[in-house]
Amino acid sequence: MGSHSARDEHAAALAAAVDDALDTVAPGVLAGRPHGVQLTVLLDRDAWQGVETSAKAQLARALRLPGLREAVVTPDIHTGYAVPIGFVAVSATHAYPDLVGPDPACSVSLTRFGARDLSDLDKPARRAILDELEARVHVTQRRG
Repeated sequence: MGSHSARDEHAAALAAAVDDALDTVAPGVLAGRPHGVQLTVLLDRDAWQGVETSAKAQLARALRLPGLREAVVTPDIHTGYAVPIGFVAVSATHAYPDLVGPDPACSVSLTRFGARDLSDLDKPARRAILDELEARVHVTQRRG
């Protein structure tokens, strides 16, 4: 029982270190540099406080991956196998294709198009861009 309690305390300390590094930078967006990695969380402070401690602890450990320079946490964050589901890693030197593993309910997609502002495009135009990307990049499963 003692080791389980120590493990819980360690997870809570890891989670608290990430919490302490985050500031609100826009409505519904938190950001900071825990472990020297630029982290953007697509949740407001109240929603972030509701995230499982185990998912935050996984995030803290994942932020120490070699070559990681930026990470994004999507609104569907929850505890995964090794890193949280809803964790996106950005590295110029390392590829991490199987970080999360299978998540049959995953439906979040983020795409960056340089400096172009796509907010003026309607949903069918944005969908056409994503369809074109999927035609050029191997996608194993598509959700409508």
